[in-house]
Amino acid sequence: MLRFPATSFLLLLLVLLLAFVSSTTKSQSVVSNSGTSNQSAFWNSSSISSLSPIQEEANNPPSFSNYILAIQFSRSLCNNPPFKTCDPKWNVDLPKKFTIHGLWPTDFASGRKPPFPGNRFSFIELIKPPKGPKLLQNLYQEWIDAYFVFKSKGPTKDVQRKQAAEDFWEYEWKEHGDLSGLSVQDFFSTAFTLCSNLGDVYGNFKAQGLIEVDGNIDVAKASQMLTGVLKVKPFLKCVFDKSNKEHLFEIEIKYDRATLTPVPHPLYSNCSGIKVGLGS
Repeated sequence: MLRFPATSFLLLLLVLLLAFVSSTTKSQSVVSNSGTSNQSAFWNSSSISSLSPIQEEANNPPSFSNYILAIQFSRSLCNNPPFKTCDPKWNVDLPKKFTIHGLWPTDFASGRKPPFPGNRFSFIELIKPPKGPKLLQNLYQEWIDAYFVFKSKGPTKDVQRKQAAEDFWEYEWKEHGDLSGLSVQDFFSTAFTLCSNLGDVYGNFKAQGLIEVDGNIDVAKASQMLTGVLKVKPFLKCVFDKSNKEHLFEIEIKYDRATLTPVPHPLYSNCSGIKVGLGS
């Protein structure tokens, strides 16, 4: 049997140990690099620093100059609707006020809607304290799903209505909020604040005597009143019901992204009639 001096044996063990450590480090490096290339990162500085140039471009919030706040009179959408079915008791349940449809980034630097960064809607982020709980209650009142239909086999009507609203918020985030560069909470908080600053638009129409006894409103007078309040003109949108009656259902107001002050909307109205329905 061969015998090695003690010093030679220790040197051999040291060489083998170093070789093993080197091999393990390389293996971990390969796994780490592979994980980085396949993992989608949310928009934050720590994740962006580890992305490739292509991934950084895909995850950067797009450049745009304005928002559009769309508020809708959901009762107009449910008055003999040509598109979707509303709850049979919509005339009792839906509020007589304008509520939020969405907050939409617009006027992109590229001239067209860019790819979505891919930030997911997070309900946990939305309700995060300190302002999240109060914001949530406000959104349930001011950002509703007009097309909610109660299903008797399920939770209570209030629970189902809230769930429908939450689904609507998630849809709006995927279609628009993801492009805003804002966190989920900041996006919905901004939309709610802008809507709140408008006050009760329907109530103001009524107080000014613009809503007639038959429930119609003069489009030009409505636009004039809003322009006087906003100092810029908004965009009024109408929809026809199955009986071919025209209703005012939405108002779009454009805001500067940086200052959140109203700016003129390029369009005036798509309503064809002088007077349209609003009082249902």
